[in-house]
Amino acid sequence: MSKSQFIKSKFGEEDTDNESGAEAQYDLATSIEESGGIEKFLVTPCMVLYKRHLIDQ
Repeated sequence: MSKSQFIKSKFGEEDTDNESGAEAQYDLATSIEESGGIEKFLVTPCMVLYKRHLIDQ
């Protein structure tokens, strides 16, 4: 079973930059920072991906 948490975005599923698909919805820099760095981000079995344009945390 996968554990994941989605943080709501005020833009829903809408892409906001030139990126496309699912990647455009997430702020990977924030996700990496909040997980404790790139090493932990890549090896942690349970991580949070932060959506862009957060409305709650």
